[in-house]
Amino acid sequence: SVASAASVDTASPDATITGSPAQTPGSAGTARPVTPSPSPVDETTRQVERLLTERSGALAAGDPAAWAATVHDPASAQGAREIAAYQGLQALGVRSLTVSDIRTLAPMAGDPPGVLTASVRLGYRIPGFDRADRVLTRTVSVAETAGRWRIVRWLGAGDQWEAFDLPGLQVAHTTSVLVAGPVPTEELLAQLAAAETGQGQVADVLGRATAAVVVVPTDDTEAAGLLGVAGSQ
Repeated sequence: SVASAASVDTASPDATITGSPAQTPGSAGTARPVTPSPSPVDETTRQVERLLTERSGALAAGDPAAWAATVHDPASAQGAREIAAYQGLQALGVRSLTVSDIRTLAPMAGDPPGVLTASVRLGYRIPGFDRADRVLTRTVSVAETAGRWRIVRWLGAGDQWEAFDLPGLQVAHTTSVLVAGPVPTEELLAQLAAAETGQGQVADVLGRATAAVVVVPTDDTEAAGLLGVAGSQ
């Protein structure tokens, strides 16, 4: 069967296409506690962790509106990429994210004042194909708008792309091979058939073949992003 970010279509019976209080003197010589303003470092860590946790919850619930609520400007080109990432993760079957090692970074060149940025260790797992989390480093930028913090982008210029970063992602799989890419269904199924043949040849030699994930980019820019070539965005 084949799963896409937008629809599900069964193409064959064998294949599925489918982020200590300070004190100040009181008026009578006593001290009263005040809440200090959070430092930029504290605020960045807090907001990035909260927003990525919300994204994980949106994946678990299958709630695109909850994911969209974490996006700073859904109507912008960057916002559209953030929305497409949710669709890609859903197509891959990913239902949760893990977040760790959040480190505040200096402001990014070209960002307006108020945008906070951090590097994050992000983990996810493709069910049926990953025995452990795929762990990657992402550069996440957040900003406050209308009294609420949201994610401006969660893929920095130097970050390596994942399959879910490809807008229009479609996924086709059998029990042993998953092929993903923003390509026509016919090409997806052809790639799946070729990968299945390769799996059979490996099994003939070694006695078994491990489950495989194949990502099919549409152009050199996407290929460079998947390889982690800087400046591919």
